[in-house]
Amino acid sequence: MKFDKTTFPTATDVVSLSDAKDHLRVSVSEDDAMITSLITVAQDIVEKYTGTFLQRTQGTFYFDKFIDFMDLHVGPELTIAADGVKYINDNGVETTVSTSDYQVDGKGFPARLRITDTPSDVKDELNAVRVSVTAGYESTDRPQPLISAMLLIIGHLYENRQDVTRFNHFELPMASKYLMEPYRLKSFK
Repeated sequence: MKFDKTTFPTATDVVSLSDAKDHLRVSVSEDDAMITSLITVAQDIVEKYTGTFLQRTQGTFYFDKFIDFMDLHVGPELTIAADGVKYINDNGVETTVSTSDYQVDGKGFPARLRITDTPSDVKDELNAVRVSVTAGYESTDRPQPLISAMLLIIGHLYENRQDVTRFNHFELPMASKYLMEPYRLKSFK
């Protein structure tokens, strides 16, 4: 499975520069560019660890076959584009699956897409099945623990600007993992 984002929401919409600076107890502006980049890195870490998007994000999943997916690991609020489920048929033509041939549970965690009438003419090639989606938290339902995890990660990265020093090796703070774990999507494949 592969996911290509087509929208790239700004991380400072989740944690503002002002909030990050307050958390870091930084009052000067010399480090603003670095702190802003750390906000982006922290959002990426949280999203990759949990498998959810912290903001509404659009993109396309690629699968080799319809049987390759049962759950779309994108977290809450999944919507499928009107022509969002497509595949390459045996003749090499991109074909749209009718909305009556699949069901979507966009409120579940993880969101689910079930094909009720699986096409039999899917070409045997990599990435033959494509599902275009919009998914992720709205600002009104974004879990506070995930924002707190971002702040802990930002603080850790700001204070430990190198992975390894002469005496220490730094990893992500355990507290941030603890905050993210309940929101982490599990795969049972």
